[in-house]
Amino acid sequence: MVLIAALIWPHSVHGAQQKAKRQAAAPASPSSAPVEVTDLNLLESFKAGQDQLKKGRTDDALRIFHAIYSYAGDSLKLMACVREAYEKAQNDPSMAQNQKETLYLRLQRISALSAGYTKLKGESAYNLGLAYSKKGNAAQARGYLLEACRATPFSLDPDSVWMKSKNLFLSISNLDGEF
Repeated sequence: MVLIAALIWPHSVHGAQQKAKRQAAAPASPSSAPVEVTDLNLLESFKAGQDQLKKGRTDDALRIFHAIYSYAGDSLKLMACVREAYEKAQNDPSMAQNQKETLYLRLQRISALSAGYTKLKGESAYNLGLAYSKKGNAAQARGYLLEACRATPFSLDPDSVWMKSKNLFLSISNLDGEF
């Protein structure tokens, strides 16, 4: 009897260890996997977030838009830092003219990129506000909707991000039609 237990017991422990390793190695479910946003997949991620909102998958949309919002914000901070350094270097009288011209071109590129990332961050803020309002979290929704109103250009077009953000903010705050 002891011999049988000794033969079976190590195999059952080994089997349990193998099962635990397989479960640990199994990939996370798509709804809980972190979203990795890069310049290469930025627009595709944005479209995927919008699709998730349309399908009613609010939590998935929140994960995607948080990642985009964070990535765009970090990119804008880096661009501001680099812009400041380039502008300072451009005013350095000891810098060669060809280097100043290179910095000028890079500053132009930073300006163009900044406009795009600012728009993307504002639209992501609107989508975060929309998703939080759908989840019933008015406080977080208002914060992102206010950010969207600040980051996107003013427009009276009812389909503009600015107007949709303002109207949703007023609706959440029970101020419909006030202004």
